[in-house]
Formats: sequence, structure tokens, C-alpha cells
Amino acid sequence: MRSVTWRRSLIRWPKRSARVCEKFRSFNIAAEKLFDIKADEIIGHRLQNLSPALANAVEHVPTNGETIAEITNTDGRTISLAVRQSEIQSSEGRLTILTLQNITMRQQAEAERARLFAGIRDAVKQLSTASQEILATTTLQAATSQQQVAMVSEITATVHQIATTANLAADEAKHVSQ
Repeated sequence: MRSVTWRRSLIRWPKRSARVCEKFRSFNIAAEKLFDIKADEIIGHRLQNLSPALANAVEHVPTNGETIAEITNTDGRTISLAVRQSEIQSSEGRLTILTLQNITMRQQAEAERARLFAGIRDAVKQLSTASQEILATTTLQAATSQQQVAMVSEITATVHQIATTANLAADEAKHVSQ
């Protein structure tokens, strides 16, 4: 079954408190494809006969509101539908119009997006941890380098002192030998 977005009226029946007991007055081509049933086979029948899950969802849709219904199509796959209802006044009285939109692919895309964002968050955490480890290692290496520079400076100073002392000793030895 291919994904189709239905935006036209799908189901109409007179407005009464027990909507799911009402019979279909119209059923469009998109609904025929979704439910794999011809309009002339369902008009005059109740929503409960078509889909108990949808009938239950309709009971919870506020007027001019929306809810999500999960239905099973004829090949056994679960389809998520956004169910919206509105009311109109007609020559037949007040009618309720249900509009269904297949949101299965949208939900799958949202789930994939959430999975990708979770992966990105994990990668960022790993990168942050690695950056912290690199910073700690670099800081330690810098401290070690500073210690080595200090030691080289100290050794250089010591060598300079030894050279100066040796020169003084040599001069003193020259002076004594003369």
C-alpha cells in the first residue's frame, strides 16, 4: 500500500451524541483505497463495521480537533491515521465530517530523525570526552615540557657555574704557578 495523504472529506453522517452508531452518507476514493472497500459497500453501514479502532478514536476527537488512530489494513499492516473532525450545517441537518491522514511515513521519519539525533548526541558526548582527555593529556605534556625546560635551564646554569669555577681555578692555578 502506498502512502497517500487524504485531505478531502472522507466520511459524513448526521451529528448526534453517539457518532459511531450513525451510518455513512459518503465515502471518497481515498477512503476506498485506505480501507480496500468500495463506497457502495460501506454507505449505509456504521463506522464500527468498518474499523472498531477508528470508531473508538472518533469518540475521543474533539470537534475541530485531532487524535491519532492505529488501524490494521487488509494486508495486516498497522497504519497510523490523524483523525480530524469538523461539523457543517447542510440541508440534511448538522453533519460531522471526518478527515483521515495517513501519518505512518511521517511517524517513521520522526522516529528515524529521533534515532539520528540520539546518534549525534552520543557522538557529541564521545567527542566531548575525547576532547577532555586530549586537553588533560596536552596539559600534562605541557607541564612535563615546562619541567624539562626548567631542568635544562638549571643544568645550563650549573654548567655555566662549573665553567666559571673551572676558569677561575685555571686562572688561580696559572697565577700560583707563576
